[in-house]
Amino acid sequence: MPLLALHASLETELDAAMVLYEELGTSKSLTCAADFTSHDECVLEGILSRIWQSWCRFCREFFIESCMGSTTVGGTPIPALPHAFTAEAVSFAAIKAKQSKQPYWNGANSTLRHEPTWGDVDVLLGIATRLSPANASTLSSMCTMASPSAKIVQAIRNSASHFNHQSMAEVARLSSAYVTYPINHPSQALFWVESSSNNYLLPEAVSGLKDAAILAVL
Repeated sequence: MPLLALHASLETELDAAMVLYEELGTSKSLTCAADFTSHDECVLEGILSRIWQSWCRFCREFFIESCMGSTTVGGTPIPALPHAFTAEAVSFAAIKAKQSKQPYWNGANSTLRHEPTWGDVDVLLGIATRLSPANASTLSSMCTMASPSAKIVQAIRNSASHFNHQSMAEVARLSSAYVTYPINHPSQALFWVESSSNNYLLPEAVSGLKDAAILAVL
């Protein structure tokens, strides 16, 4: 599949999620923890989960297509790796590469829950380095560009999914780039303000993911 189609799908999914976020942000003032209702938090958690899933799906499909051979937006071919005959073969190799267990290309995996967390840029970078598809340098640049956005989205999403004081502390550790207020639920951090741009956290993060995705498919 040409990489352009993957990018278009990601843009559509992210834009749809952001419409709901913007509707919530314009309907009321959300500047401190007391402003959020339980309904707001549930809506934000769903939006965040959808965005994270879309990013993970893009990273997975982009990596698999890169290994199996594809075409950039500019029409440049990406040669397939010798043993990347099927998505299941690439999936198996990625699992083995994450574990640093060679040989990588000696099986197939069809159980998606066994796969790595594709949207985790550190994990993806390690897999790309070990399997080395033809566009590995582009993959590396994408991971570097996406890192701040992907990590804050992942941290808040994980904290909401596994809500405890340790996961909340992980969000706090990534808060230095933002103008913050005390929160009592991870989703409330999505309305922190990015220091340099003065934009809310989530739109800024989504923009970063989009920019990285564009870089990847050029």
